[in-house]
Amino acid sequence: MDELTTQYYNPQESDQVFLLLHGENNGFESPLMSQIFDALRAKGSVYAYNFPYIAKGGIPSEGLVDEVASFDQAIKFLVEEGKYQKIVVVGKSLGAIVASFWLTEHKPEVTMELVVMGYVRKSVKTAALKDTLKLVVQGAEDRFGNGGAIEQELANYGVEADVIEILGADHSYRPGHEAEAIMAIQE
Repeated sequence: MDELTTQYYNPQESDQVFLLLHGENNGFESPLMSQIFDALRAKGSVYAYNFPYIAKGGIPSEGLVDEVASFDQAIKFLVEEGKYQKIVVVGKSLGAIVASFWLTEHKPEVTMELVVMGYVRKSVKTAALKDTLKLVVQGAEDRFGNGGAIEQELANYGVEADVIEILGADHSYRPGHEAEAIMAIQE
């Protein structure tokens, strides 16, 4: 596995870390992910990295094999830090899909919570999220389903989580709802 391109904010007193997983089109340097990173720094440690295809200028790997492997590498790094009792994964779209694929094969070594920003029905392995998913922030105009559709998806698999629907927002919280989405994950 190649070295990951990362950004890591690591205050000494933090026993929780936010692990940011970006969407398909942009890496962690995108305006939305940068805003999320900055907002979560006030709450403790934050670790973000780019999936390998970003550095290569390509597309995600077949079956997300490389993306899941990079997520595993990031989780192992954070666990080996030895100070985190909880990892809160914030997955935007593809990031949530990757986390769900990983959870089908792995049991976290520390407490893990998942926050999904832009749930992609029929791609996220919903059943794998049963004990991990805590929050979904979904645009009411999201092409993958509004908040009600996501609540039904979760109920179909017995997954309990809060779903916050942002009125007027699409999958990327446009037009102009990015700040509202970020505020929802900070609470």
